[in-house]
This record gives sequence, structure tokens and C-alpha cells, in this order.
Amino acid sequence: MKFILVFLAVGLLALVGAWIWFLAMTFHVLAYLGRAPELAVADSRDRLRGALARRSLVVASLLLGAVLIVAMLPFTSPLTPPNGGG
Repeated sequence: MKFILVFLAVGLLALVGAWIWFLAMTFHVLAYLGRAPELAVADSRDRLRGALARRSLVVASLLLGAVLIVAMLPFTSPLTPPNGGG
């Protein structure tokens, strides 16, 4: 019985934490949604401090994402139904 209560408490804590993270990220994205295009243009047009580092991180993250996509292609997804329907 104690294990079940601890399991449920940890699950509830994870769920609450996920919702707090989701709400915080939503507010963050909405706060910068209007300024993002202006900042991106200023970053590319002007030689702002740290612009090269930011661009390098964006390019590196896109390349890493592409590499991970290609690396995962041979693996089957656990979310697809088995042959013959579900």
C-alpha cells in the first residue's frame, strides 16, 4: 500500500511539474512573440555582441536535429500499430 501511495505522489508531482513548465514556456513564448522578428533582423543586420555565438548555436542545434533524425530512421516506432490493424 505504501508503494502505491509513493508511486501516485511521484506521478502527481511529475504531472504538476510538467504543467508548471508548460505554462511558464507558454508565457515566455507569448512574451517574445512580437519582439522575435525584430530581434532576429537586428541580430543579422547589426553586429551585436554575441550574434555570432547565437547564430552558431542555432545552426548547431538544427544540424544536430537533422543528424538525430537520420540516425533514428532505421528504428521502428513503438507508437505504430502492429500489422493487421489495432
